[in-house]
Amino acid sequence: MRVLGRDPHTVRAAGVAFPGALAQVGAVLEGNRNLYWRMTPLQNLEYFGVLRGLSPRTARQRGLELLETFGLREKRDVAVQTLSRGMQQKVAIAVALLHQPALLLLDEPTLGLDVESAQAVKSLIRQIVASGRAILLTTHQLDIAEALSDPVAVIRQGVIIAQAPTGELIRHFAGAVGTYRIELEQGLDPWRFEQLARQGVEILGSHQVRFSGPPETLYQVLEILKPLPLLSLKREEADLTHIFLKLLY
Repeated sequence: MRVLGRDPHTVRAAGVAFPGALAQVGAVLEGNRNLYWRMTPLQNLEYFGVLRGLSPRTARQRGLELLETFGLREKRDVAVQTLSRGMQQKVAIAVALLHQPALLLLDEPTLGLDVESAQAVKSLIRQIVASGRAILLTTHQLDIAEALSDPVAVIRQGVIIAQAPTGELIRHFAGAVGTYRIELEQGLDPWRFEQLARQGVEILGSHQVRFSGPPETLYQVLEILKPLPLLSLKREEADLTHIFLKLLY
């Protein structure tokens, strides 16, 4: 990986120092481990800003701007440990952005958050990307990866086994075979149970079945169900979770 064309692992080449690569990286660790919990959000921002080479005045000014942007200005003088996990994650991201890095590393940014907080953090991540910064996001929550990341890479035992634009990867593994969920108004009789099983149809209950196969084969299943009234027929789209399981198993 290179940051702005520079190798972050190379400090010196041909007698010339390259301190700028790592300086262009910000990181947010899982569990908000890049914060001091007994300090306030503003104190964290001022402290880490100075560590990053900013003057105390600049660190305070940028910190206040980020707290305003993230909707945390009223919480600036409250101990971090008293904030909600969603707010703590926002403070952690603000600290990582304080020195205005080109690349932000996010490790499980929504892990353990409630639905509302997770949505707020996702919106914040999109806002950061829109501002022109690159984000490298690692997560086991594949719905988060699918919603936020493009491209996406699947890693197994430290090795990348698939990497592509998110939509392209999903389309590739979806292929010509689709999965269809059929909901019936009335229950299946024994004869239809047997006929559907021969077609490889998964029986989800007396009123619901799932079929995986090419679209043309679906009509054979519908012929078996005829004339039972249908409540719904829906194609289940492939997602990163299905792809991940296919790749690993």
